[in-house]
Amino acid sequence: MADKRKNQYSDIYNNTIPKQVKKLLKLGWKVEEVCDFLDISRVTFNNWKREKPEFREAVRAGENQFATEKVELKLIKRAQGYNYTQTSEEVTQDVAVTKDGQQVPYTKTKTVKKKIHVPANVAAQKLFLAAHLPEIYGDKLDITSGGQQLVRQDILDLTPQERAERLIKMFNAMRKVNSVEQPEEEEIE
Repeated sequence: MADKRKNQYSDIYNNTIPKQVKKLLKLGWKVEEVCDFLDISRVTFNNWKREKPEFREAVRAGENQFATEKVELKLIKRAQGYNYTQTSEEVTQDVAVTKDGQQVPYTKTKTVKKKIHVPANVAAQKLFLAAHLPEIYGDKLDITSGGQQLVRQDILDLTPQERAERLIKMFNAMRKVNSVEQPEEEEIE
């Protein structure tokens, strides 16, 4: 029986399986969902990871890409600021008076929704710019000047207004490119 099952799952493995697994994991599928899709058990999945280097690499790459993209989206969201709704419950004690004049205490619960705005985070903006435009915003060290950070001369030649316009243009373009939830506000002018 074990030989039949082992051969059955060995027979379905082919060169396209690692590619499929990588794509599915990159999209955020859980391993259990991938196993269901491939119609294999978790044990078979783990055996393939252990026995087949190309499968192991596909799993690692797919999971890493998903995690990286997830973190990058959260960084962008944090760099831009965002809104969310906070829900809480308010409990109040009150007293009701019956027809015969008796006071009966009761509890009243009310759901309160409050809109919260998390402002843009400058550190996240700096990290995003340094990662996506390192030639302009990356940290540059000059060992001849004692390791001080230097800024490109073309940036220094810009007026503060021109620098601000360049940043505004980049962030507006970033907002359009990324489908991250945006605060309810117009483009920066």
